[in-house]
Amino acid sequence: MSSRRQYERPGGRVQDEARTGRVPAFLRGKPFRRLQREFCQRYYRYPHRNLLITALPKSGSTWLENMLLEVPGHFRWFPRAFNRQTLKDADFHELPRDEFIHPPPGYTVAKVHAGPSPHNQALLKEVGRPFIILVRDPRDIAASWIHFVRIRPENAYHVETADLDLPQRIDHFTETLLDRFLDWALGWKECAEACRGHLVRYEDLLADTAGELRTILRHLDLELSDAWVNETVQRHSFKATTGREAGQADEGAFHRKGISGDWTNCFTPDNVARFRAVDGGRLAHLGYAWPASA
Repeated sequence: MSSRRQYERPGGRVQDEARTGRVPAFLRGKPFRRLQREFCQRYYRYPHRNLLITALPKSGSTWLENMLLEVPGHFRWFPRAFNRQTLKDADFHELPRDEFIHPPPGYTVAKVHAGPSPHNQALLKEVGRPFIILVRDPRDIAASWIHFVRIRPENAYHVETADLDLPQRIDHFTETLLDRFLDWALGWKECAEACRGHLVRYEDLLADTAGELRTILRHLDLELSDAWVNETVQRHSFKATTGREAGQADEGAFHRKGISGDWTNCFTPDNVARFRAVDGGRLAHLGYAWPASA
């Protein structure tokens, strides 16, 4: 794999090893970030100004976003309009045209939950930049969501689920979100290639993080060294991020467990029956099977 030095403008001094430094705290304010972005836009010469990840909530997108933010010169960016939106809004994460046609200064990583609506598909085709679609087993999304919604009072579903036990919260997810989430994932699967999207399964990213990250970088037209990839994967491992081994749960933490298949520890037989009734065979089209015993 080529050296990342190819992305530096003449006179650059960034080495081929993984980045080890951190921006000092006093340089993290908005005015300094603007200056940093403008400097990086002039210093580096990456092929794309924005790296976009779209994923359903609780699909591991923060993990992937943090790894891509290790690409030198990249900064986190979130469209302003999305700060006021929740999953209950009809236009939830409809990509703002002006902001994506003309991204903010510098090189950015944007993590959103944008679905495959006609508007989003048309905009992404017009923009022409490669992007990443991250999907996860909807049963594991439900298993994570039922804990997340309990610890986040600002979540749009917190109040209506506050007095429900875990099986009831799973049923609430099944009744209110599952159909929409399945259509989201299947819709992107069908149109990903036409929009320059690359679909990644959370389970594959978990099983071979370095290999999947290399594939993601290739799709984004980025070439970084194996040393960079390995260091980035290690820095953002579940153990490095939380201090816990994967599978060791903290029910009050954003990074709760870091595994796949946890739904089998949460779903009751009634939960499974209700989930399967809404599923209607769509899980299989996403590559997720029901065990014979379910």
